[in-house]
Amino acid sequence: MSNNTVEFVDQTIRDGQQSLWGMRMTQAQMMPVLPWLDGAGYRIVDFTGGAMFKVQTKNLKRDPWAMTRDVTSAMLTPMRAAVRTDGVLMGPAPDALMDLWTERLVANGIRSFWVFDVLLHEERFSRIVHLAKSLGVEVVGAIMFTDSPVHTDDYYADLARRISELPVDAIYLEDTAGVLTPDRARTLVPAVQRGGGLPIEAHFHNTTGLAPMCYVEALRAGVRTLHTAVPPMADRGSLPSVTTMMRLVGQLGLEHNVDTAHLEPVLDWLTYVGEREGFELGGPTEYDLDVYQHQIPGGMMGTLKAQLAEVGLLDRLEEILDETAVVRRELGYPGMATPLSQFAGIQAVLNLLTGERYNKVPTEVIRYVCGYYGKPVGEIDANVLDRVMDQPLARAGTGDRIAQPTLTELRAAHGNVSDDELILRATMSAEEVEEMRRSSVELSYPAPLSRLVRTLMNSGDGGSHASCRSNNAAAWLSAVAPAY
Repeated sequence: MSNNTVEFVDQTIRDGQQSLWGMRMTQAQMMPVLPWLDGAGYRIVDFTGGAMFKVQTKNLKRDPWAMTRDVTSAMLTPMRAAVRTDGVLMGPAPDALMDLWTERLVANGIRSFWVFDVLLHEERFSRIVHLAKSLGVEVVGAIMFTDSPVHTDDYYADLARRISELPVDAIYLEDTAGVLTPDRARTLVPAVQRGGGLPIEAHFHNTTGLAPMCYVEALRAGVRTLHTAVPPMADRGSLPSVTTMMRLVGQLGLEHNVDTAHLEPVLDWLTYVGEREGFELGGPTEYDLDVYQHQIPGGMMGTLKAQLAEVGLLDRLEEILDETAVVRRELGYPGMATPLSQFAGIQAVLNLLTGERYNKVPTEVIRYVCGYYGKPVGEIDANVLDRVMDQPLARAGTGDRIAQPTLTELRAAHGNVSDDELILRATMSAEEVEEMRRSSVELSYPAPLSRLVRTLMNSGDGGSHASCRSNNAAAWLSAVAPAY
């Protein structure tokens, strides 16, 4: 690839929908856009991770492994998954399960990983990176940016240096909360480049509307891979719009290989789905100074809103955000990315709902304070530290470790099931998995007749064939999908 060419990683069906739809996109809603994304010229399409597996199983009652196989088999473009080094879902997972999770993602069609660990626990990070590379897939090591008095450019340069000592293909620089400014980008990106000496993928959320400007600064510094989403899954808490960034790339005298003709059908279909389901659609981003205080990631914000709505607490969102900002400071400025951002948010909710701050402290907050996830970067408030360390788990001196059952022991505990099923049963309750298994699977989604007719009229030689099943998404797709 020429150094004058910018490559794009698509986030429409992963971080885009997580940030705006709380990961509630079903397989039936997703499948119609896959041929268009596949033919658009993306280097990678990001697709799945623990959050999607949780929502598909618990909320949507769908088999996430079957979905993974169906989606990856429909794509020629390499599909990417997130692997957090210490857990499949929110809580920690034993090493044997993490290794199996990594292996089974590859077996089910994943060909690229972004591996992350907010505090960079080097032993766990190294083990997962080496395992993934041994399986023959691409691996990018993630640095999760957060803004605080203790998160300096030198700190991030050191993270880049440590990651670059492993067999990773690139460094993935993510601004989860969208708090990076153009001024900071001008110093941060070169610092990461100096520290790591590897290509950088820029993944900046557009929560404050500044991400396109930060991408411009990254491009000027030599970054040649950008993460974007196709509207309506772009902007606001999501990633910048691919169409916006293609225009800016051209204005900088650079080139790209994305075929714009493939983007309009994606926008058209997902706008229809979002409007029909009542999901939030991306759009212009209003600048918001409060984001710099709570720094809740875009993906977490989408999930948080969905969860609060389910329990009737959405009206308390602003209170929760304000309290999260206070908790974040008291806990020593944990990097606001999974799982640490969720720990801060959960503690904030508990502080408000119980009426007494830190009256209840979740196990994972205790483990964070005790150092299980790595050494906190900032100093923890003394009063909060006392409250946390007075919890039984901390007093027992075991807050910095978890049980490490072997794979044989995990299989004995969860029965004679497949490896894919074992991962589900080891990370979720048997009742949740069984309820998912009992639920009917709807693989079609109603397509609007007006769009079908319009598409048929305009398809000309570009459509492969037409179908008359107008109540099914397959009709819309078969009329417009390009022939390969």
